[in-house]
Amino acid sequence: MACPFSFRPRLPNHASPHAPSRGVAESDIRPEPSNGLQETVSTEVPSASSAGYRRISRVMSHIAPEERGFPGPAAEDFVAYNTDNHHYITRLHEQYGNTFQLTRDGQKVLFARGNQELKQVLLSEDFGKTWDSEAASGVSQVDYVMNLIQPLLKNTVFNKHGEENAARRCTYRPLFTNSEEHFAPLFVECITGVMKEWQAGAVDIQDLCHDLLRKNMVHVLCGEFGPQFYDSLPVFDEVMEYFVQRYTEACHSQLVTEEDSRMMDRLFQTGLKIVAEFKALSAKVQEPSDTLKRCLLYLSDRAGISSEEMAATLVNVMIAAGEAPASILAQTLEEIAKHPDVQGKLLQEAMNRQASGGFERWFDGLHYTQSCITEGMRLFAPATLVQRSAQRHTTLAGFPVAKGTVVGVCVHSVHHNPEEWPEPELFNPCLLYTSDAADEEDSVDLGGRRIIKKKKNIKY
Repeated sequence: MACPFSFRPRLPNHASPHAPSRGVAESDIRPEPSNGLQETVSTEVPSASSAGYRRISRVMSHIAPEERGFPGPAAEDFVAYNTDNHHYITRLHEQYGNTFQLTRDGQKVLFARGNQELKQVLLSEDFGKTWDSEAASGVSQVDYVMNLIQPLLKNTVFNKHGEENAARRCTYRPLFTNSEEHFAPLFVECITGVMKEWQAGAVDIQDLCHDLLRKNMVHVLCGEFGPQFYDSLPVFDEVMEYFVQRYTEACHSQLVTEEDSRMMDRLFQTGLKIVAEFKALSAKVQEPSDTLKRCLLYLSDRAGISSEEMAATLVNVMIAAGEAPASILAQTLEEIAKHPDVQGKLLQEAMNRQASGGFERWFDGLHYTQSCITEGMRLFAPATLVQRSAQRHTTLAGFPVAKGTVVGVCVHSVHHNPEEWPEPELFNPCLLYTSDAADEEDSVDLGGRRIIKKKKNIKY
């Protein structure tokens, strides 16, 4: 089956096809020599199977962990780090193993990707979440947030902590609890309508996917009133394009500027306008539908949340839910376009599902489709880096870790670890992804995204 589209992904000049245009404070990390190793890291980093790596391992094995410290580079290729983003971290993992050390502003920073280390860092009480964006954010209403191309707005569930965060999550729980059947019909109608407008030939798949995701997210925010706010969406693309260009230059400043604040205020004003119009529309409804009662703005309004916070939350949802998922969707579609056999299997599965009752009932029976989606999320991970901080003096991989030490988990490195994934750079939807009980011990929950370590090739 021939694909009617040819894709032109929109990427910054220095970005690789697998990298977001802005990563996680990459320019903040400046390694210094660590005990026991004096190798210089270049852009050509030897793999973990190389003779050099084996020689280092033999030497290090004769030194007690508490004496040698974590392995790590003696010097950083600063330009490579800021242009290759998480590919740089992956190369360091290939050289130094599943756990290594860098230095950030004079402080030791660890990176881990081994299965046992991931479990300890992400699941144990030895490590907790860390929020280190304050220095970049300053005193404006704009909040520098890791893993996103553009910053977010302050004073929302995204940047509240403790009891405030818990209260907001409780308010929004109906949106995330058994809500698929309520929103799925809106999604189906929206997706069908949008894709009818897609043209054959060369297209900008990033633009198309951003438009598709944003229109669907408006339904999450506004329920069945969603289409009335489609004309408010172009400003989100304009502002995101500003930040794409803003962060295209390698080694750019990540401090929030006055122009950054002005651009984000455009989104905030748009959010206020949407909130005001939504309140006016919902006030006229005598018997709101179950879908309307579950949408984010309705829940916020009934909880007495201010219009300002509602607007800021709306903006943040549109950024966070539209940016990374659109990138994953675009790159996954591009991969599928290269594989006619995959397209044929997806079409056949969809036709079978349609014949048995349509798509409103979630992903029932769409096993191959789910496998393609999960493989796309593995290959094009939505998060660049997850960070934790040691809550007490502990150990990791046999090495002592002081309280307060930051540990980074580069998701790209985890998903491209050749010890776990055969031919990790290839798109292979025939890997079996499962969360069955038999596999629970070989998986890690990464903030709601479960990394499954058990896998096998299966035939469809």
